[in-house]
Formats: sequence, structure tokens, C-alpha cells
Amino acid sequence: MKLLMATHNFYTQVYKVGDSHLADAFVDMGHQVLYLSGPINVFRTRHILDRGPIGKEYRRAFMTWLRGGIAHKGNLLEYHPLSLLPVSRRIPFGNTSLALFRNITLTFPPLNQYIKKHGFARPDVLLISQLQMAELLDRVDAKVKILRLTDDIPSFESVPEEIRLVEKYAVEKADIVTVTSVVLKERLSSIRKDIVYIPNAVDYEFYHSADRLLPSEYKRMKGPIVIYVGAIDNWFDVDLVAYLAKLYSRVNFVIIGIPKISMDPLAKLSNVHILGARPYSQLPRYLWNATIGIIPFKKLPLIESVNPIKLWEYMACGLPVISTRWEELARLHSPALLVDSYEDFGEVMHEVLQIANDLNFKELCMNYAAVNTWNKRAQQILRLVDKSEGKAHAFSID
Repeated sequence: MKLLMATHNFYTQVYKVGDSHLADAFVDMGHQVLYLSGPINVFRTRHILDRGPIGKEYRRAFMTWLRGGIAHKGNLLEYHPLSLLPVSRRIPFGNTSLALFRNITLTFPPLNQYIKKHGFARPDVLLISQLQMAELLDRVDAKVKILRLTDDIPSFESVPEEIRLVEKYAVEKADIVTVTSVVLKERLSSIRKDIVYIPNAVDYEFYHSADRLLPSEYKRMKGPIVIYVGAIDNWFDVDLVAYLAKLYSRVNFVIIGIPKISMDPLAKLSNVHILGARPYSQLPRYLWNATIGIIPFKKLPLIESVNPIKLWEYMACGLPVISTRWEELARLHSPALLVDSYEDFGEVMHEVLQIANDLNFKELCMNYAAVNTWNKRAQQILRLVDKSEGKAHAFSID
């Protein structure tokens, strides 16, 4: 089976996300995958000169485009289209319906030619998670077309307001629509009723087969380690982490990720360690040797529909999880401890520190993660494909 995936995340970006995991699962099942990410545009190539982690990612994306794609695992080809048209609320001509609906048309070289050249002009499955690539629903003659929505994209500050028009078009156009949160499903129910809920998951085998060597940074730390891994943007509550770090001065707070916001409130706290990006292959070491995993998010409209992958990854390593409460997270009924205020977060952390090494609690967390794997999610998607193809065949026979 051939799957053409149009995603919003780089396949090999620092923090591995759902689309990359699904692509791996499809390849492991013996399928072929053309993984399109981005697209990057000529106006953002300035990031290539950035000396930090963001610049490193963009340089890699640019080189992938320049080389005409990079092969992974034999059956996976990764490619970053280069668009001549920016999509951004901050750029006047990038904040238009034209930019959103013709982003793929204005690629160099033409993306449709690239897809055809590599044998994916008529794939078995077209799976789109990047709304900027929704135009492919009209341009690719796939047997089954899937829209996979993982976030409330219109709530992102930098995304043009017209993205809601693209979202509506894609929800109506796709053969199958899946969402990673019940909140998203409810919001889109006025457009379509047969939306399928398939939450995020974890590569459980990866976390359990990886080595658990003590990271070099941990060797200098005394006492418990509270860890956060993932995106650090406007939804990350820096003040909450500062509050906790001051409250528990003998506890180490480790933050792994690329900060896109000011971390000044944490700068002078000696028990806060902002490590920056770490390769995905090394994350198990940091998690297995930590004490508690935290998700300190602000209560924003954007967050209400988030199904956090880090929840499953923490639990795969037996970590107790403390998180800010939001609707989607509460609906998961996981072993995570959810709180509503800074004070509650501090009190719950005190309790968890006492039982963090309890083997029964660790096993409860691991068991929860073990039944929520990316392989199972990929199988769910392919079962939907089989049903959709069956309906199409039945219709053609009639």
C-alpha cells in the first residue's frame, strides 16, 4: 500500500510528534510512505542563518528540499516542498485565502510533478494533517482521502483567520476525518457528524527497549528530578514552574525543549536546568531517571483540545504525571493528577514526591501507556481505510 502524508511537522524534528510515529508504524507494516512536511517558504529561509536549534532544523529542511528528498527506513521518503507564497497572519499578503488555498500550487519545483515522479500520483491513501496542504484533496487521485486534525489550528496566533475556511473545506471534502480530541470532534460536529476520534499514543516498545543510562547532566544533581519535555511556547506557564521551583528548592526541575518565549523568571533559580533540545533517541534516559513528569500549561482555548503525547511518554517510563487540568486531558481518565491552581499543583507535588517510587503506581502508569501505542492507532486508521474502500466498491457495483 502507498500512503502519501502531508504533515505540518518535520519527520526528523527535535521533538517527534504523531505524524512521524504513524509514518514509522505504516513502514513497519510493510507500506510505502511519501512524507511531505512543511511547506517551507522563501520568506522563512532567513531562519537558515540562525545559529540555534531552530536554524538547525530549517537548514536540514532546506537541504532535504535541495536534495530532492531523503530516504528513511527504505520505504519512507521525506520531502519539504518550497513554497513561493508565505502563510502568516503577520504578513499582509500571507494572511489571505489565496495564500492558504494556493500554497501548494506555487511550489518550486511543482509539487504535483514531484509526487508523480515518485509514484504517488494515485496513492492508496492520502493523509493530510497540514491544512496548508488541503489543496491536495483536489489534486491527488487517492483511493481514500483522510484528514487528521491534531490541534485547534485556528486558535494559533500566527495562523491566518481564513484557515477556518480551509478547515471547513477539508472536513467536507475528505472521505474520512479523524481528530485527536473529543473537543475538536464536538467543535466540528456542525460541519460533519461521522468524525472519528483517534487520540495520540506512544512508541511503548521504543521507551522500554532503549538504554536507561544516567544522563551526564543528572550526575551533578542531588535530590528528586521533575521533568518537562516538549514545545515551549506561549502556552507553557513559566511562572508556574518558577513558583514550584521556589517552593521545592531541593528538587531539580529539568526542562527539555526549544524555548520560543522568555524564560527570565527561571534564570536565577539554581534548581532549574533548561537543557534545550535533546535527540529523541536519548529521551528515554532522561525520563527513566526522573521522578515526576509535569505538564505546566496555561488554561488557553488552544490547549482545551490538546491530547498531549508527553502524557503517554512519561507514563511509558513509569513516571507519575502532574498536569494543569483541561477538558480533553480530563476526558482521558488517565492516572495523571490534574490540578486547577498553582497552590494545588504545589500540594499535589508534595504528595507525589512521597510515593513517586511506589512500584504499584509506576506499573499503573506503564499499563495505561502500554495499551495506547502508535501501532494500534495506525491499525485503526487502516481499518477505516478498508471500510471506506468497501463502501466505494459496493457503490460502484450498484
